[in-house]
Amino acid sequence: PSRRGCCYKSINSRSRYVHFLSLIIVSKIARINVLTFWHYVILAYPQPKGPPGTGKTAVAIRILEHWAKIAKAGSKNGEIVSPILATSDSNIAVDNLVEGCASIGLQVVRLGRPEAIRPELLRYCIDRPPSSYSTGGRERDGSAMGFKERMRALRRAQVVCCTCIGSGGDILDSMTFDGVLVDEATQATEPAILVPLMRGCRQLVLVGDH
Repeated sequence: PSRRGCCYKSINSRSRYVHFLSLIIVSKIARINVLTFWHYVILAYPQPKGPPGTGKTAVAIRILEHWAKIAKAGSKNGEIVSPILATSDSNIAVDNLVEGCASIGLQVVRLGRPEAIRPELLRYCIDRPPSSYSTGGRERDGSAMGFKERMRALRRAQVVCCTCIGSGGDILDSMTFDGVLVDEATQATEPAILVPLMRGCRQLVLVGDH
């Protein structure tokens, strides 16, 4: 009985600790009311799910396409449309999202370390070395002009793709994303999924294995 009591006490302590950490994370999510936040996360998100190889990522791409069409149709002439944030826990899954978006003609931007991205998708990555930002064969200043080029590319994009943790980067601090999609959501931890939600999420789609 004493051993079972110790075990219960240990589990209970860990649960309280995880709950405490969750409250800290939630409290920092862009000043969103906590009850409203959990309403969106728990009650109001679609969740495509199924065994591996059943086309969940293909469904995710179609969801992104649908969101982009709705945003474009609802925008006025000259109005800048807020891009969609598409994330996943792994770089491989993010690359698959980039490839899928590009294949159907969406304007997609990839954030992340170039060495972690498939070579054929590097042209969508704006985290390239500063020397790659050039005009007319003339290299631009990496610190100032490079940053401006990156921000311009972000604001023109229909979909921004990055890992869940990568969505916490400083370059996105001035942007908000109404729509957030997380692919392979069952492979990500709950704190990791909270990171993209702090970017002003109002609609959330989680895609993952059953």
